Amino acid sequence: MLTQKEVVYNAVLSIMGSDFKVGMNCGEWFKSRPDAKAKLHATVLEAFSSGSCGIKNAQDDMKVYVSGLISNHLKKDVRINGGEKYTAKNPGSRAGIVDPQVREARRLLKTLEEGSKGYARTEAFINARISELKASKLADCIDTDALPEELKDLVG
Repeated sequence: MLTQKEVVYNAVLSIMGSDFKVGMNCGEWFKSRPDAKAKLHATVLEAFSSGSCGIKNAQDDMKVYVSGLISNHLKKDVRINGGEKYTAKNPGSRAGIVDPQVREARRLLKTLEEGSKGYARTEAFINARISELKASKLADCIDTDALPEELKDLVG
């Protein structure tokens, strides 16, 4: 069974054919050719359907999943992204995304004027809440029975 990365890479090579050059940014090539991008999606989707490549959660909507998969590998696979090492533009920006308080506070933040008191207050709340979520997640992993008595009160 092929990895998802290999499926995308092989599909890119087969669709681009002689247009492919080592070190080029294939994502840009596909942006300017919607028909080729549609063929890329169909090819990768077929690899999943045929079983030559797997997915961890078969419940996922495959079209949406494959679209994200292709985008990720066009950005991150140095063989087809122009040789650039990928770095996230906003590292950690998804932190707290499942927490309803953080999610709604981020929505509120978008409505406020940057630099205003409300903006600063909302931003401070988001940062504090994310820190609180991270701390509670770590606390869940700590074996309190193994901690010395003088440190047990530090675990929430």
